[in-house]
Amino acid sequence: MHWTRSADIVIVGMGISGGPVIDEIVGSHAGCIEIIDRGDASADWLGKSFDEHVLSRSPGLSIPVRDDWVEFRDSEGRLSRLQKWWSARPAGGGSWLWYGQLSRFQASDLRMPALLRDVPRHTARDWPLSYNTLGDHYRPVEEKLQPYGSSYGMASTQYATVECETFVERPEASDFERQMIDRLSHTGLHPYVGQTVLGGRAYDVHPVDPMALESDCAAPGPLRLRQTWLGLLRKRLDNAANVRLTGRTVVTRLLTERGDVRGVETVTLEKDGTAVTERISAPLVVLACGALETTRILLMSDLPDRHQRLGRSFTLTLERVAYLLTDIPRSSRQLDIRAGLFANVVVKDFYQPAGAKSPVKGGKFALYDGYAAELPYRHIHNLGLTGRSLAKFLDAERTHYTVKVSFKGESIPWDGKWVELGSTRNIFGLPVPRICYTPHPHDTAVVAFAEHAIHAFARHLNASDRVLQPAPQGHGLVSAHHHGGAVFGTDPRHAVLDANAECYEARGLFVADSSVMPTSGATNSSLTAMALAHRLGRFLALRSGLPTDRAAPDGGDSGRAHSIPSQPTDHQRMDTMDNAAGATLPPDGSPIALAGFADLIDHYDAFVLDQWGVLHEGNRLFDGVLPLLAEMARRDKEVMILTNSSKSSIRNVRRLETRFGLDRSHYQALISSADLVHDWVVGTYPIGNLRTPSTVFVYADEGDEQLLDGTGVRVVDDVAQADAVLMLSLPVTDTPDQHRHWMTEAARARLPLVCPSNDLHTVRPSGVYGGMAGVIGGYTALGGLCHNLGKPSPHVFAVCARQMATADPRRILMVGDQIASDVVGAQSHGWDTALVKTGAGQLVSELSAVRPDYVIEELRL
Repeated sequence: MHWTRSADIVIVGMGISGGPVIDEIVGSHAGCIEIIDRGDASADWLGKSFDEHVLSRSPGLSIPVRDDWVEFRDSEGRLSRLQKWWSARPAGGGSWLWYGQLSRFQASDLRMPALLRDVPRHTARDWPLSYNTLGDHYRPVEEKLQPYGSSYGMASTQYATVECETFVERPEASDFERQMIDRLSHTGLHPYVGQTVLGGRAYDVHPVDPMALESDCAAPGPLRLRQTWLGLLRKRLDNAANVRLTGRTVVTRLLTERGDVRGVETVTLEKDGTAVTERISAPLVVLACGALETTRILLMSDLPDRHQRLGRSFTLTLERVAYLLTDIPRSSRQLDIRAGLFANVVVKDFYQPAGAKSPVKGGKFALYDGYAAELPYRHIHNLGLTGRSLAKFLDAERTHYTVKVSFKGESIPWDGKWVELGSTRNIFGLPVPRICYTPHPHDTAVVAFAEHAIHAFARHLNASDRVLQPAPQGHGLVSAHHHGGAVFGTDPRHAVLDANAECYEARGLFVADSSVMPTSGATNSSLTAMALAHRLGRFLALRSGLPTDRAAPDGGDSGRAHSIPSQPTDHQRMDTMDNAAGATLPPDGSPIALAGFADLIDHYDAFVLDQWGVLHEGNRLFDGVLPLLAEMARRDKEVMILTNSSKSSIRNVRRLETRFGLDRSHYQALISSADLVHDWVVGTYPIGNLRTPSTVFVYADEGDEQLLDGTGVRVVDDVAQADAVLMLSLPVTDTPDQHRHWMTEAARARLPLVCPSNDLHTVRPSGVYGGMAGVIGGYTALGGLCHNLGKPSPHVFAVCARQMATADPRRILMVGDQIASDVVGAQSHGWDTALVKTGAGQLVSELSAVRPDYVIEELRL
């Protein structure tokens, strides 16, 4: 394949999702960074002043808004155009809304299937991270954005909890905000002043500085600006010798080989209209160009999509807009007139659909001064959304407040919504994404709820007239918040990306925009998209070698430097981890003894549980397991099962469900070390320089050889014909005489022995017996090389950590019944540990030099 040029990392998109990733990586990545954006990279709009007249124009645009659209197919199969309208900005991905709000998702937005019982779990999945973890990345983003707000009508400490924790208090609320809050506060609606970023979001072309509007006597003229996050970032990029910024360019497809990303193919639109195709080689690619564009790239790429998840789990935020004509006189103060560019009042409301366990957010209502907000006629001029009738309506009522009510509501992902490649092409000559949309019954309920609430607003504000935009269908539909299409999750059968937003089917490909979201929220998603991008940027920066003395913002996540170590690249002798040279005593010298986990649940965000001897003994689930797991789920804790097993994770999951009644509502994922053995055999999981075998000698209990079904590897009975030995388990009838012969012959031939376990003990229904460690020790004594992919090896812990949402290793507790496997491995990974006195743990009479943090009687509350 011919490459035009090469880079060490390619980032596609420099908007609200690409910006946080770039901000974290630039300065921490010494290699060549190529940033690709559809906007004009040479635009000179940064730092300029403007007046109100200029607000109706967008001087930095390189892609006309009229050309920025996708196809929309409704439930009856009718095709029309849907305006995208926010991605055509310079350095793309920002918002056209000058009054762009910031608002966090709620914890329930991440756990929608648990709230709505009639939503199929195969279409709506829980997010693979906790709300606490997401909060750790909201904070540093908010600190960079510095949103403005006003605590008018409530205590400042209370106000800090309603939208963003970190904000700049405006000198005063506007007249419009005071009027709305005073009139609605006694209705039970709980209104408050919404937080905004500089009169727009971080990436707006012309950010307004609310702090400059401080005098009634301020003469009309240019509005003062303030430097934005994007402006500061652009200066860093201009001064970074290892950064190349390529504008007027889109990615046509990803280039992959054998499950790894190799680079991207791009099209650049020259100023004379010609299109130039290039191929950029890179081992790491980050897509941050919005849900629809990212999905379009993935659909055009040669990805296997084995489980048909590309383009699925797609939602667009349900939006309703109304204009309420009130009898409230408009303020003539210059401050209040200009405050209309960012002033707003927020009301969040709830409804409870049939079958829901608790009230579910219907959505967020934002109230604006309609005349001031629409004064430049931006939406009318650029979009023709409501046309001249709205202009006349607003202009005729300029003496009184016309309240614009904008509703954003949650949308349910299901089989009736997806994204595919359309039949028409855009100005780059590429297929236009097509949204196929059939409302879920809950969508209809939310829209009905919103319209009912808008009528209630009209009554409370004594509005004499209402202009309600028609329900979004077909021509004229504009939706600025798209989610899904390439969602992340812990199960590749239901997700495109893993918990760290890396593609299951293309290693080295990451996604940093709202396409990763399994469900939408009941509010605008920009802040959440930026928080997720910050999380990914921090992870990639740490993986790229960011110095450890670079501190995270207060309250922020320190990253995953310890919880996701580099994959082992050299083979290790089996006794390396057994000796546990790096494990040390806890500071107080002895573990804390507890009867159960009641006092520990709130101390950790994630719990990694061993299976045999901790959850069950083979035939019986321990009595306290189900109540404890139910309580962990209620408190939004992440639960992973990490097992040294000879059986695949799929077989383990099936057994837990059929025999013990443990389903996926009790835990997020199960990781079996046998999967690593399987993946090494088929060549998708490397073990250093160890060659993938074509023939293997298998030593295992009856039935465990099923792990190799479909791999294509040939199982031989003669060790002399084998490339490697797979010891998957010990046969029930195992004796030293059975394995002594093949061990001697294999060690003489220097065959590698690969196994999923090095446990000292094996737990069976009939009792606790000697484990595989004794046999492995005998093989190493003969001079053989062993490769254990199970605990305590870093291999399986790294795989587990990659699938976990919890980033801070200090917030993870490993629970096991064997010190040599569970405690040693977890401590080497930076996790806290608990030893239960069930299974093999009942054999521990006194602790060795390697001690857990806790010793607990059993897995129960």
